Amino acid sequence: MTDTTTLNTKPTTELETLLAVIEGILQEREDSTLTPVNIGDSVSFDLRKNCSVKGVVLGKTEKRVKVQCASIEGVYQIATKNVVVETAAIIDSTEEE
Repeated sequence: MTDTTTLNTKPTTELETLLAVIEGILQEREDSTLTPVNIGDSVSFDLRKNCSVKGVVLGKTEKRVKVQCASIEGVYQIATKNVVVETAAIIDSTEEE
């Protein structure tokens, strides 16, 4: 085994080998859990907790997809300054804010 001084001053083959093995295992796990996604597939994903998006894949790269969103379901909280009112609700005079 290597002493502490050697570990601090120069690279060790034992650590490099261990790192390579761990990286290989992580890559295998990542690849095995991914479902192949193709252009035209219907997909869904969580935008945030309690808010999911459904749509169709328009394009893809090795790690990302571009999705044409068809519907968003759930609750999404956003700053008031970032929304545009398209149709105003009728306010009932008995309703409190």
